[in-house]
Amino acid sequence: MSKGRYPWTWLLTAIVVLPFTSYVVFWISIHVGTRLIEGWSPAWFGDSSAAEIIVLVPDNSIEGFRPELIPLATAGDYPSMHPGSTFVIGSDQQNQVEERLKTNLKISWVTFEITRLSDSQEQINFYYMDQADDCYGSRYRASKDRVQLERYRHVADRGAMGIVLNALLVTLAVNVVVLGYVVFRNISLWRKNLRSRNATH
Repeated sequence: MSKGRYPWTWLLTAIVVLPFTSYVVFWISIHVGTRLIEGWSPAWFGDSSAAEIIVLVPDNSIEGFRPELIPLATAGDYPSMHPGSTFVIGSDQQNQVEERLKTNLKISWVTFEITRLSDSQEQINFYYMDQADDCYGSRYRASKDRVQLERYRHVADRGAMGIVLNALLVTLAVNVVVLGYVVFRNISLWRKNLRSRNATH
């Protein structure tokens, strides 16, 4: 093969290899996007104000309380506005809280765990799916009138399309950059070889 044709073999190679590279880039982008968007995020990352917290409010029911899910943004003032409420869930209340929230809010629990840290503090970890197939999760430390969020998670059913779209855009950008570089390089080599041939005549 002559030198004049040699540079274009790189373009042909890129065209042949690019589909396989695109496949790898696409699935890596899917994986990274899923981890970043749908994974458990630390409390300091992003907007955690909408993370949900469980609070027990006194009422006239047989249990003597009603469980509610409230956004973290309202947790600071909640005890003062609702006297007698608490963020602590006793070991004898866990099953009642789980069942009542499931019934009242029509949710499906994936995880609901309570770990006692001290006499006045516990770690609560829950993750559930609502009727719209959106998933919410929170992990936080709770005392009677205070909570400290550690991690939170929100997986929207419609968010999967955004992840796929971002992965497609990343894959397209990689293809454009690679093909652009190869084409530019080959044109430069082709012109160089053409000038060299003309110079010899």
